[in-house]
Amino acid sequence: MAVGTHSRCVGEWPDVFRSPDARQAYKLQRWDCWHSQVCGSIAAVCCDCCVCPRNREPKSRAELFLAVGFGSLVEEEEERGIAHIIEHLGFSATKAYENHAIVKFLESIGAPFGACQNAYTSFDRTVYTLHVPTDKEGLVEESLKVLREFAYFTRISDEDLEKERKVVLEEWRESRSAQGRLSERYIQALCGAGCRYCERLPIGKEDVIRSVSSQTLRHFYQKFYHPARMAIVAVGDFDESLVEMQIKELFDIPPEEISPLPRCPVAAAPERPRYAVPNSEGVRVASSTDPELSFAQSMIDCKRPRTPVRLVRDVRRRITEDLFHRAFSARLLRLTLQGPLEGGPRDFFSAGTDTSDPLPALSPLSASLAPLPGRVRPALAGLLRELERIRRFGFHGAEVLRAKRSMLAEFEEEYIEREQRPSDGFAEELTSFFLDEDHAPGVVDRARLGSVLLPQISVEE
Repeated sequence: MAVGTHSRCVGEWPDVFRSPDARQAYKLQRWDCWHSQVCGSIAAVCCDCCVCPRNREPKSRAELFLAVGFGSLVEEEEERGIAHIIEHLGFSATKAYENHAIVKFLESIGAPFGACQNAYTSFDRTVYTLHVPTDKEGLVEESLKVLREFAYFTRISDEDLEKERKVVLEEWRESRSAQGRLSERYIQALCGAGCRYCERLPIGKEDVIRSVSSQTLRHFYQKFYHPARMAIVAVGDFDESLVEMQIKELFDIPPEEISPLPRCPVAAAPERPRYAVPNSEGVRVASSTDPELSFAQSMIDCKRPRTPVRLVRDVRRRITEDLFHRAFSARLLRLTLQGPLEGGPRDFFSAGTDTSDPLPALSPLSASLAPLPGRVRPALAGLLRELERIRRFGFHGAEVLRAKRSMLAEFEEEYIEREQRPSDGFAEELTSFFLDEDHAPGVVDRARLGSVLLPQISVEE
């Protein structure tokens, strides 16, 4: 059947999925990754450069990311929150831009603040994102210069810091919302007391935000914004050869010219720390209430370390987990629509399972549900009962078959619409490749590999 035909039985694969390359991929310990076509390094500074071949969706736009391999985890106690403050200061003033002139310049070319120019800081990364037009000559190069300012020339003076404290403090106050408080309690329950993740939330501490000195921020910036720990990601409707050349010219700067303060030599680039989450002794139970919440939610997390997706067996494991989640969630939906579990009253609005990534070090198997008012306990009991039923008796073959059909349809759709995939998806994938060490096979190879592995996964697995 043609690739574009969706009405097929499982087992009938599009020709592109049955190619020798796809079959060979399964036999390899590692597969040839699409990122090998797009990633390189800038020799003088060892800054990774990821330029994707031209992607025309959306037309005349580009995604330009600066990924820094450090976030709040590397902060000392008296520095809690400064990685986030430095992110803000980048938009405030740099060597070439004064008084939020970066924001004004990007807005002048059609990239409004928030939607098209932004940044975020998390536990293990700081990422600056620009979504800029490419329909006029020079716009991409000028936008790359903005990323260079963030990477090398952010100005951190006493005056700049005092102006930005108010903005960061307001964000800190907003983080104290009901959802923010519950998220913090969830991390504490997941990790346990004394874990680094509980003590280094990216938003930081109020007293540090109010009192930290500009000298402390400059020292952090000089140490951790190291060329060997940064990557430039460029995806969009542009000439990739030209953009790659521009990146190399703009970011290939001798260390002594990068800033007034000397940076560490490349050989002394700081290592990215890996903080494990301690195992729990027995089952840990946590319950949180908040008067501002208008709904209830229950979760069951089976903690396990995060494993990067590097090998074919890692992809197979992820596909197997996805099949489980699809089959189990479909069963819960079917039971909910057909009637209450075990003949009792209906207990929840929705429920399901998933593989989540709440922290860089964890990738737990999670079951969650949204119970009806006053039905938290019976809803949780019903979810546990169905999980136990699966543990004892497994899935019916028809349930797994439906899950495989659903996944195959997604592989096909992704392949068919590969020319319409938005650039931001590619940019995020390449950013994850750099920061998380996850391989980025690309749309075609991912579809081929997935369709080869899918039929070989048994009901028992």
